[in-house]
Amino acid sequence: MTGRIRRAQGADWAICRALVPEACGRTDCPIEGLILHPEAGPRVGGAAVLRFDGQDAWLGLTVVPPVRRLGLGSYVLEAAVEAALAGGARRMVTACDTLAEPAAAPFLEKHGFAAVTRITTFEAKFPACGQPLLRVRDELVARNRVPRDWVLTTLAHVPLEAVGRLFAEYIAQREDLAEAPLRLDREGGRYDTSPVILESGRPVGALVAEKRADIWHVEGRFVVRGHQSGVANAMLLGLAVDLAMEHKASIILFESRDDNRDTLKLARRMNARPLRVKTRFELALY
Repeated sequence: MTGRIRRAQGADWAICRALVPEACGRTDCPIEGLILHPEAGPRVGGAAVLRFDGQDAWLGLTVVPPVRRLGLGSYVLEAAVEAALAGGARRMVTACDTLAEPAAAPFLEKHGFAAVTRITTFEAKFPACGQPLLRVRDELVARNRVPRDWVLTTLAHVPLEAVGRLFAEYIAQREDLAEAPLRLDREGGRYDTSPVILESGRPVGALVAEKRADIWHVEGRFVVRGHQSGVANAMLLGLAVDLAMEHKASIILFESRDDNRDTLKLARRMNARPLRVKTRFELALY
């Protein structure tokens, strides 16, 4: 099946926001929309939105269910590539949940895209998932493996600036950890219950977590160079379990890249299940 594609303008942007809302969120960069009118079926068959960020064109694309698997997705993508080239982009980038949309990866790879990062969000049921972590922590304590000058506390009781600098260095500035929050603050006590390790009064590790109702969302974890051992991570995780119990959490959420063997091993130990897999795809235009 074919159809007609035209550039979005005026009231068309309501269609784009309805079909590809995630691509229409930013307003600080040039944006272009394409509307698909198939030759048969619904009046509007899909839409594509391009956001131009430097030499990258970020793509959002969808085809409505009644006209899927008829070649229209390829038709719209070809038009989007032409628009990206006309806009001066050298690379097209898109991201989607490949767990919820299993057809997305084969479609994109068929058209030359390559998956460059995958970040899986895991869900673990609490408190059962915390018992293996407590056993490891308690064994280390019993064997006197924990340095005597370490103090375990929470973000509410340490200088925010010191933790914030490390947070920026190890988490917020890393492109591969794009799911992490962009800044660390105490607005509304958002991260106050995050576990922190102090050594001689200075932070050497933290597990940044936010409590939302009965959900404990771990948004990032770091241990400074020279302390990146299993002991530091085990102590942070053990304290996190204690705090989650104290705050009556029932679900733990956390993210991992597909090449982070330590966190993937942790997910298996906690019997966590994947909720979504945010995959970033890239296509070199020339």
